[in-house]
Order: sequence, then structure tokens, then C-alpha cells
Amino acid sequence: VILVSFAGLGWQFVGSDLTHTPNFDFIVQSGVKAKNMVPVHPTRTAPIHTTFLTGLYPESHGIVDNMFWDPIYEERFIHSDDCSNFDPKFYNESEPIWLTMQKQGEKTASYFWPGSYSYKEKPTVHCTFDWSDPFSNRVDKVLEWVSSNEPPKLALLYIDEPDWKGHAYGPHSPQYRQMIEMIDRDVVGRLLDGLYTAKLLNKVNIILVSDHSLIETSNKRQIRLNDYITSNDYYENRGTTEQLWPKPGQMEKVLNALSTANNSHLKIYKKRDFPDNWHWKNNRRIPPLYLDVEEGWLMRTDYDAAGEGEWIEGSHVWSPSQNSAGIFYARGPFFKANYSSPRSLRAVDLYPLLCHILGVKPRSHNGSLSSMMEFL
Repeated sequence: VILVSFAGLGWQFVGSDLTHTPNFDFIVQSGVKAKNMVPVHPTRTAPIHTTFLTGLYPESHGIVDNMFWDPIYEERFIHSDDCSNFDPKFYNESEPIWLTMQKQGEKTASYFWPGSYSYKEKPTVHCTFDWSDPFSNRVDKVLEWVSSNEPPKLALLYIDEPDWKGHAYGPHSPQYRQMIEMIDRDVVGRLLDGLYTAKLLNKVNIILVSDHSLIETSNKRQIRLNDYITSNDYYENRGTTEQLWPKPGQMEKVLNALSTANNSHLKIYKKRDFPDNWHWKNNRRIPPLYLDVEEGWLMRTDYDAAGEGEWIEGSHVWSPSQNSAGIFYARGPFFKANYSSPRSLRAVDLYPLLCHILGVKPRSHNGSLSSMMEFL
């Protein structure tokens, strides 16, 4: 299996009149696709990619956001693609499929997959993240791995676009759409051509997913946290802006102060009242309060001015929805041909599908293989 994940690739922008994506279209014609794949809460890179490979919701696998506070370790976790935050202790609550496979004697490979270098044991072959590495190099390295005399049974590839373009310019910008077309050509097309040349195109199962889409934002739709509370009331930098850790004795003061902001654009939840469908409650790393802003609005510490290149045009900080969903495309000997499903899939269901294809006995998880069987 070659599993490719694209950051911030919205299902609405692939295989539509919005972009020209002939290689994604070929995957559908010779394989399968779902309407979309709805991410877990929160809709951020680190928790979603850990869910993909464990089948667990973030409250169970422990990577509860891109940034969080662990009250036992008294340390902050910060997701960074270059793994500068590497510390295996943050990842000890779960085991990804590649690690299970290696314990069974199988060979695996990872090219930039988030979190794959954060365990004590690493994938059999792997590459350290490098922002400047062109997409073509990344694809060529994966092709080299799978064409070798001892190929990995599972190869993971992470592409950190079109997320950057979506944040900087917005998901409806020419820059975002042009990046999707570049990905179609330089990643999907190059991968298909390379497998065809190596006579592996119909022998390898290719699965293409993305962690989330992006939604248009504006500097006119912001809620400024410091209009209501100050750093004397809560701990700063313990997590993302939506996570709130009030200081001792300040819980009621914080709630009362924020109640004036608790309008149609913001809901304030105590941990005990977090919605059950978030599956984001039963973990010490999850904060006492969560500020759930309306889709399209942003919670900021201070106001941000809009400007070219600033992260103000697109985001993905809201609860999972159809608007924030990613993609699911696949082809290969395990999959049907020319099959499109009108159903939305769940991110937790990718893990049991991978286990089924790879012949791995799954660990305890929150997914459902039966929901994926229509594609096989």
C-alpha cells in the first residue's frame, strides 16, 4: 500500500469545474472515491494523522491538538513538521499500524508523515522533513522504495500543500487552485507514471486522503480574547487559542467575563459539556474550557490585520463538518474500478481498511471496516 496524505485539500476542489485534475480523475475511473472523508475534532494536522494510522479518536490516542498542555508532564506539546518537538512520551498512548507491522517483521517506509518519527522506534526507512524538498523528489524516493528488491509493505507520503496556499490566500483563490493542479501533476501523475514504468501500477494499492479542507475567513470576523480576559486570568501558550486553561480560582471569573462574548458566533463549553460527537473529553490533555467559534469566524488573542501572506484568508479550526472534509480516492488490486460513493466516510475508518488490505490484526480502535467494504 502507498498511502498519500495532502494537507488542506478540500473535497470540493478536486474532480470539479473548479480545478483541472486529470490524474485524480484517472484514479476514479480505474478505482474508487467517496464523497469525502470527515475529519476528527479538532480538525488539525497532528491529531488527524495520528487517527489515520490508529483508528482512534484524539481523546484515545492522546495527540489532542497541534498544541496542548500535559498537566502530568507539565510540558507543552507543539506539532512541527521537522519533528523538533520530538519526544516519544507524548505518543505512548497508541500504536500506529506501521509500528504494529514492524513488530511482526514487516518493512515500512515514511516520507514526512506527521508523528512517524516521534516514537522510540522509527519506520524501517524514512526521511527527515525538509520544507525545500520538491514534490518530485518525494515521489521519486517513494518509487525507489517500492521498486526495490525488498520493498516496504506500507509506504507513507505526506504533502504539506495546498494547506499553505489556502491559509495565505484563501481556498477560493487562484493560488490555492493552482497548487491543487500542481499536486495533481507533480504528485499523483508522477506517482502513477512511475508505477507504470516499474510495471507496478496494477500491483500496488494507492490510497489518497487529506486531513481537512479550508474555509474562507476574514479579519472582519474575529473575536478578540483579550477584550474579555487577560493573562492574569488564564495560562497563555498552553494550547491553541480555542483551548482555555483558567488559573486557579479564576474559572467563574473567566466564564462570567466571556459570557458577554457568548453570542451567535461563539459557544463556551465546560469540559463536562463538550458534545459527545466530538469524542474529545476523556483525556487529561484536553482543556477545562473550549471556545467553539462559528464556522468562518476566528478566535484571536489580539486583532490581526489582513494582508497578503498572513494566515487570515483561510483556516480549519472549527468542529468537523462537510465544509471541512477531506478526500478519499483509491485504486489497486483490492479496490473496485470506476466506483464513486455518495457517502461521507470517517477518518477513524481508514485504519481498519489498511489492516484488512495489509493482513494486520487490528488493535482496539474506533473505526468500522464494514463502512469501507463497498469500495472493495
